[in-house]
Amino acid sequence: MKKMGTTLASLFAVGLMIFAPQSAFADTYFDWDTRTGPEHKITNLSSGADVKVYLVNYWYRQHVSTHDSIATDNSDHLAAKLCNVATGNCTVAKPLDGDAIVYFTDMKAGDYTIVITDDQSSYFYYGEGGYLVY
Repeated sequence: MKKMGTTLASLFAVGLMIFAPQSAFADTYFDWDTRTGPEHKITNLSSGADVKVYLVNYWYRQHVSTHDSIATDNSDHLAAKLCNVATGNCTVAKPLDGDAIVYFTDMKAGDYTIVITDDQSSYFYYGEGGYLVY
């Protein structure tokens, strides 16, 4: 009886690994810079998948000519978009919310790059971000 319980528990664990959505796995982190993008490539995105893109902790705003840099957590001037690697088509750039998060829903299958953008001509931004596919 004990052996059957162990076998069933093992089968359940294997089933979770095979059938669990990607969100059951760890977030992926990447460095980003609004001057240079794209930031990171998401490979083999399934049709209908949702993607959460977010900035981690503080990021930096740097003046283009003076190079003065300050840490900030204000995402008012930042947006993110996903670009399909094969077609070059991009989603609309969506502003990050007050928690520096943006969601993309019901994506088409394919490989995508994450691009973080800003609306500032005198500054650029850089830092660490993450994404989660679910």
